[in-house]
Amino acid sequence: MGRLILGFPVEGIHCVRPSQKSAGSLCSNARTRDRVCAPGGRIAIQDLTPAASKAPAFDAIEWIRDPSHRQTYTSDAFRAMGAALSLREVYVRTLSPDLPLEATLATSFPAPGALDRVRELYGRDAAQGAYTFGLRTRLIDDALWVTYPLTLIIWACP
Repeated sequence: MGRLILGFPVEGIHCVRPSQKSAGSLCSNARTRDRVCAPGGRIAIQDLTPAASKAPAFDAIEWIRDPSHRQTYTSDAFRAMGAALSLREVYVRTLSPDLPLEATLATSFPAPGALDRVRELYGRDAAQGAYTFGLRTRLIDDALWVTYPLTLIIWACP
């Protein structure tokens, strides 16, 4: 399946996919890159990438939902990090999966009462159609659904 989606054979490739919480730190310096990825290996990052103008609002609601959240990066920011580390882009794709908000909230462990605040903010955003957080939020059959802007980037290490 990897051959069809990625367009290159996956046998023998060293591939690193950092978690969302560590993606920015992975791309922050060549020393980390060299520690986690063999020469010619691959680094893949898939993360939520709202528009730059929406990132501060998204970060604000994420800190309520998940206090361990650090920072949202745009697709351009991730691509610039890779270029600064002399990584060669092998594959870039934007994705827009639709998920019920409750599925995301079920993976959250915030302070007591915080999820009610998150639901309220997303509900208001859906009612206004404002896309305040850089996500397409809407009410479908009495449930909040969110379209998440994701970017998948795969780089080859030098």
